[in-house]
Amino acid sequence: MAQPHGFTNNLGYLLNCCPAQMAARFELALAPHDISLAQWGAPLAITEKGEALASDVANGVGMDSGAGHRL
Repeated sequence: MAQPHGFTNNLGYLLNCCPAQMAARFELALAPHDISLAQWGAPLAITEKGEALASDVANGVGMDSGAGHRL
């Protein structure tokens, strides 16, 4: 991962990169199963809420409601 000049040892910058790195690694782990991170998260959001609207699922996986409906 290329880092902007001066950020190599900046803890705040590195911590900010963590969620994207974790998501990318999780996507790689899911790839052999032909499933995306959003597709993996949708059933979890439904399980957590019980009956759920597409907008609830979308909010649960961090996407807009239009993308939730398509998912």
